[in-house]
Amino acid sequence: MPKAYSLLSFSEPVWRPGPEQRSEAAAAAAYARRRRLEFDATLRAIDTLRSAARGRSKTELVLGEFLEHVQSGDIARGSWLLVESLDRMKHEAASASAGLLQRIAESGVTVVTLADGREHTRATLAADPMSLLYAVAGLMRAHDERAIKSRRTRASWKSRRERARKKEPISAMCPAWLVLDREAGEFRLDPERARVVRRIFRDVLRGAGVTEIAEALNTEGVAVFGRGREWHRSYILKLLRSPAAIGTYAPHTLEHVEGRRVRKPAGPGIRDYYPVVVEPEVFWQAQTLTRASRSPLRGRHAKAGKVVNVFGGLAHCGRCGASVTMVSKGKPPKSAKYLVCSAARVRAGCRRYEAIRYDRFEEALLRERDSLLAGTLSGEPRVDFDRLITEAEASAYGVADAL
Repeated sequence: MPKAYSLLSFSEPVWRPGPEQRSEAAAAAAYARRRRLEFDATLRAIDTLRSAARGRSKTELVLGEFLEHVQSGDIARGSWLLVESLDRMKHEAASASAGLLQRIAESGVTVVTLADGREHTRATLAADPMSLLYAVAGLMRAHDERAIKSRRTRASWKSRRERARKKEPISAMCPAWLVLDREAGEFRLDPERARVVRRIFRDVLRGAGVTEIAEALNTEGVAVFGRGREWHRSYILKLLRSPAAIGTYAPHTLEHVEGRRVRKPAGPGIRDYYPVVVEPEVFWQAQTLTRASRSPLRGRHAKAGKVVNVFGGLAHCGRCGASVTMVSKGKPPKSAKYLVCSAARVRAGCRRYEAIRYDRFEEALLRERDSLLAGTLSGEPRVDFDRLITEAEASAYGVADAL
């Protein structure tokens, strides 16, 4: 079965794809399935990182390295290269990249430009030598259109934030305890939810922890805000730290940094934008009491320091399917870490509260990693499933070597 390679997947070490690019990569995987191609998402551009100072653009470097793989035999003739987009070509000459793609096609690889679904081979290029240049120009034009739309959207939100400073509601999106009265043009408190918010702050001030508060709300059957099934400490903590509780709107922007959406402030907070649900002195006392509450470093989200939970966000309860969280039992220095069902911890419906020693769980999983990973099923419709398996296997070996 011929192999198919995604240009976005191959380029991933050079730049991190955002949500739009990941969607395009998923389209590449779907295309490979339709054409009965073996989708290979494991090959990465490595030499490009070492060559970035040569004065050439990233796209040219990536395509050049892919061509080297073809010429060396690492990528077999008869393979397919799926080109989802060429967003990084904004300031590049189309002819240079089109020329590289043409050389790849002439080396025996079918180049597919997914935007128009055209397949470029040695034979098609002989019949129409300009076809790839036209396809690349189309991809660049699509990128320019998306960039214009993005700029217009940012300008629109900048204008909205200016209106917000005049206390004008700019969106119906608001904290869960508020609703927008469109006729009056102002936000109003939802009485039932406002009582729940005040109760949470009151419980914190009397000394209750966020886990205890979540457990009490679940036990009493208090309706959850939003689409969640139960109250969790993370949501309680987020609610307690929201300046919207004292009527302040914190404008922000969402930017894509290394494939992640990062929330960044967009100017100072706007006071009296929302109705106040708790008094400022109550809010600031709660900040003092919850300052020490923080999520431990875990998994790939840990940026610095010692990783506390290698399996954070990955493990789930076998009974109810809820995520598994880490808890500490005992007093330092003899305390131990345990993994427990997050739903059982806050009494949200799981049948049984059972704690598993974290160190024993980690040791057993690493000891049996070969048999566990070897039996992992592939072929899922997710574009990066095979890559995740490979990375998990590499991580397991890396952790074991560090022990």
